[in-house]
Amino acid sequence: MKVAMQNINIVSVSERDNSPLLTDLRVMLEEKWGEFAPFEAKKQDLQAPVSLVVTDGEKVIGGLVFSIYQIPDQDIEGIWINGLIVKDDYRRQGIASSLIKRAVICASNDNINELHVNTDIPALYLNLGWQLVGKDGDDSVLRTST
Repeated sequence: MKVAMQNINIVSVSERDNSPLLTDLRVMLEEKWGEFAPFEAKKQDLQAPVSLVVTDGEKVIGGLVFSIYQIPDQDIEGIWINGLIVKDDYRRQGIASSLIKRAVICASNDNINELHVNTDIPALYLNLGWQLVGKDGDDSVLRTST
């Protein structure tokens, strides 16, 4: 069943805000994939951008979080999209694409030159101009410049 988009918003939320929005997003992500590390990772001189939360009114319906991992075929770490989720009833309405586009803007605003993702849905990213850089089992590794 599809839900008519009423009052859909994408908001940037920092863990420092102790927002219930991030608590709800963490629950969604961990129900799907298990435990997540802190959302705003920091390693040496790298700082992951704040999380993006999608709401329909007061209800969290999705979001996107970042992490820091090693870049393929390089000895340096970079910023990755670590979790992208949209509730089933809200899929196929452009929300995931909007989150990815917003993630690229957030990274650019934070002076991050490149984003990476490891995904089982490469077409979602390829349709937004990301480049395939490798495979990781059944998943694809992609990147984009910001």
